[in-house]
Amino acid sequence: MVKIFSMLLMLTITLFSMSSFSMNQCIHDIESHVVKERGGRGWPYYYYLRVASCDLQDRDMPAIVAFLQKRNDITHLNLSGNHFTAEGAGILANSHLELTVIDASHNDLGDRGAIIFSQLQGKETWYATQLDLSQNNINDQGVQALAENTTWMTLGLDRNHIGDAGIIALAKNTKLENIYLNYNDIGNDGAVELARLTRINKTLRTIEVGWNHIGKIGLNSLKSLKDDKIIWNLWIDGNDGLSQD
Repeated sequence: MVKIFSMLLMLTITLFSMSSFSMNQCIHDIESHVVKERGGRGWPYYYYLRVASCDLQDRDMPAIVAFLQKRNDITHLNLSGNHFTAEGAGILANSHLELTVIDASHNDLGDRGAIIFSQLQGKETWYATQLDLSQNNINDQGVQALAENTTWMTLGLDRNHIGDAGIIALAKNTKLENIYLNYNDIGNDGAVELARLTRINKTLRTIEVGWNHIGKIGLNSLKSLKDDKIIWNLWIDGNDGLSQD
């Protein structure tokens, strides 16, 4: 009986140990997911780790971080279309990586994950300026936290649940240059206040708020920004006010 119990115990320990390591094929072949991309002026090329749509989970994040720490020439990371939660975001955020672009869209980060990314400001080894958190079930609470971080220059927040309070908070950020908020819950009040604050801050260059609930008054306020050449790019298709003309 003791021998059988010992064998069962060893089997349990073995299975537990196996479960703690990633068995994901993308992780096993992670080197093959590194792409060399052509850069822009003053930056001839950069390395991009793309592990999008790989069915990855939080338990896979330590392996990704370990690889990135070994390959510190990688500056762009694409984690889109996986199953990462705030736990995975926390592991990445505490990794002290020299990333400049992070695409974590189409995951399960929620407000907690957004708040974790918002707390990266001031970390000496954190260089990221572009963050995509589209389709992550983020509400105004998460966006208000992100808005307090002046590290981000570009924020992708399409297909979340962001309303007027969230967009007004973003408009107060004096470093943001590009915001993408298509398919959210923004209305007239948010659009009017966004336009007002943009005229004051004069930092935003791109505003995308297509397929929200902005009426004619809000749309006219935003259009005036483009007409007065305060912003360069404006996307407002699919809003309620367009059907009122």
